[in-house]
Amino acid sequence: MFGTPVGLDNTDFSQALSNSNLINGTWFAFNQYGEYVDINLNSGEGFYFWSLLPANITLSGELYNEFDIPLQKGWNLISNPLIESINIGAIDILRDNGDTLSMENAINLGLLSSRLLKFDNSISTHLPSFEFSPFEGYWLYSMEEGLNLIIQNNVDSNNMDDELDDSEWRMKILSRAFGAGPDSFGDHIELGFGESASKGYVAGEDDLH
Repeated sequence: MFGTPVGLDNTDFSQALSNSNLINGTWFAFNQYGEYVDINLNSGEGFYFWSLLPANITLSGELYNEFDIPLQKGWNLISNPLIESINIGAIDILRDNGDTLSMENAINLGLLSSRLLKFDNSISTHLPSFEFSPFEGYWLYSMEEGLNLIIQNNVDSNNMDDELDDSEWRMKILSRAFGAGPDSFGDHIELGFGESASKGYVAGEDDLH
């Protein structure tokens, strides 16, 4: 998955990639709605991008120190609009009522999925991530309409991770359809155990897929 970390003057997808060594007819892209005709490479938006041949992508444009990404209720395919990687703990959440929350608080309140989902090309599988890296696309689930992500490099933020307590364990399972080739999409499942664990969905612990 792919996105631009700079603000482009011309956001037309084909024009934005015109300075790259991509050959027409050897690449394909679509947005979160499956649209692939007349799509724009806007900052903060993510895309699925296939290139049939190795290529280097060159983008030039405005560098942002802060950028807001509006979310719809449900799944959102987003990208990092900054040129540097950040931990999701650096992201603030603005609600429709004007309240601003840290990412950790928003997750614990059940407003957002616990982690981002990125796509690992080497195993053709979506994987959870706490890191928000430039040039990559990520899925994020919003439980509430009207949330905005405030993306900034907040040096005072609390980095989030999935470090386990001594009494907890987690098993990670990668799977794909029996007999499917290596280019088929796989799936990633995590099973965990802890003294305070419950059978139901717990915001901040469990992920949506």
